[in-house]
Amino acid sequence: MPISLPPPIELWLKEVEPFYCVEFGERFWFIESLESLEKPTNVNGNVTPSWCQLQSYVKMYREVFDGQEYLLDNKSQEFTFKRLNSCIAIGDDNGDPLFIDPSTNYSVWCLYHDGADIEKLSEDFTQFSNTAKPIHEET
Repeated sequence: MPISLPPPIELWLKEVEPFYCVEFGERFWFIESLESLEKPTNVNGNVTPSWCQLQSYVKMYREVFDGQEYLLDNKSQEFTFKRLNSCIAIGDDNGDPLFIDPSTNYSVWCLYHDGADIEKLSEDFTQFSNTAKPIHEET
């Protein structure tokens, strides 16, 4: 299934494509192009389009956390696997997916994949995109 994004998010992804990455929250996030979001990504043997990679993490965490149906965010609130399955990965930093949550006005989050922790980075995508600083590739 092809990715479907609101026009402002799609436009921003096109605008930042020429850059190496963006700086936000003291981290450097590698933002994927719309084309690369459609390419297959392998997470623990599960292959999905890159933008769907969180579904692979959910599958893996369900196997590891037998019977548990959520992860905890940085406020110790439950972030359900059902909700995580509907989120859209748009980039990463050191393998930690950067993703947006359509259920909360496209808030921006990070999944710390090694520890299975989730952190909210921005209340909405507009706030994130207005604050993220494009970094030019070093030559």
